[in-house]
Amino acid sequence: MARRLYNNTPDTSNTVTHVTPNDPAPTKTVDDDSGNDIDNKAVARGDHLDYNGTWDLTGFTNWAFNTSNFDAGFGEYDLLEGPAKMDPDSLKFADANSHDITDQLEITWGVDHKSFTVKPKGDIKSFVQKYAGTKLSFTYTATPITGESGTIKNTIYQNSFGQTSKTTTMINPLPKMDPKKDIVVNVGDQKSLDGKEIKLGDIFDYKLESSVRPENYGGQTIEWGGTDDFDAVHDEFTGQWEVLADRDIVVSPTLTLEKGTDISRYFTMTFNPEKHRIHFEATPEFDKVLDSPANKGSQQAWSAYVQMKRIAAGKATNVWVETYNNQVVNSNIVTSFTEVPKTPKPAKPTVINHYYTKIVKQIVPGPPVVEKEKVIEKVPTPVMAKSEPKPEVKVATAVAPTQKLVEVKTPVKPQPMTQSIAEVPKIQLSAPKVAKADNKSPLLRR
Repeated sequence: MARRLYNNTPDTSNTVTHVTPNDPAPTKTVDDDSGNDIDNKAVARGDHLDYNGTWDLTGFTNWAFNTSNFDAGFGEYDLLEGPAKMDPDSLKFADANSHDITDQLEITWGVDHKSFTVKPKGDIKSFVQKYAGTKLSFTYTATPITGESGTIKNTIYQNSFGQTSKTTTMINPLPKMDPKKDIVVNVGDQKSLDGKEIKLGDIFDYKLESSVRPENYGGQTIEWGGTDDFDAVHDEFTGQWEVLADRDIVVSPTLTLEKGTDISRYFTMTFNPEKHRIHFEATPEFDKVLDSPANKGSQQAWSAYVQMKRIAAGKATNVWVETYNNQVVNSNIVTSFTEVPKTPKPAKPTVINHYYTKIVKQIVPGPPVVEKEKVIEKVPTPVMAKSEPKPEVKVATAVAPTQKLVEVKTPVKPQPMTQSIAEVPKIQLSAPKVAKADNKSPLLRR
């Protein structure tokens, strides 16, 4: 109301009322896929962060517009910070009666879908008057960026013709989740063989360590497994495998599986011999157990052991690929080597140097020996009849040369021997032939 003087007479004008809206109070929440509030809870790759926001127009009833208001702008700005990105197709706006009004709005996306700005299409005044006194709502989904870690933050800024209002910032830590691989002697002997020699024919285990799901977990485990494409040139799968718990797991109020417990029954293993591929997958039952409040409060992890036999020499490299909520991450690479077996060389002959004497037996002819004549004396015989006297008979033996066996010792110089003494060929000895007595010798003639 204003007063003025007219001909020195006071005059009162009509009263004009200007309504200024109360400070707008937009809101923001973040839920999991089941609608549970997960603000300030850790998330993992493949999780869904379902953001819910409001656009507060409750204070714009009977609000008077002027041109200066429009110049200051009207709308909302949603900013997502950290290792996550928005899904543009999931963004939907609704009125107080849950009717979709997305097509009435102009939405501009920021770089890499990390933010968006929304404002009414067409006439702003008509839009405000239509929805004044209510709160508009919107939802969209964001997902962590696989392979990254950090803190995910989300905030809404509402601009009401130059008056800015800010929501509470949603915070979700994203710890690093990296699977690991190792080569060990066996489940009981965790000595690492990574980078070391494995002998041909040796039996050993590839250890496939899962990522560590964080404590105070706000996400949901809908899938957890992995694949190992091993080097079939150097390794052969024996068919033996096992999965052990790397953290305590609460199955029920009366049953806790302690670290190191065999949990193979909660996993399926498939082997493709043509692609030399081994795949592990947690059962839906196990996923449900892991998502119980008792297990979300603590870290969770497991390790699979695959038994192999080294079948070829050379360098073998191996890596395994983990899937968590269908998001793939490679482990580190492990390496081992196997030397080519050495072929034993034939033993070198032993060289023996020593002196020895060669003994040769020879038959040496001696001077002839003549035996004395043997005279057979005449023996008188009884006279029975007159007969002629018999002449004397002289007998002589054949004369032959004497033979004498003599040992001849000859010193031999040392020579390298390529054979053992036992293998030295024997010296064959033979006596020289002696001529037989001639039956026509004059001494035997009559």
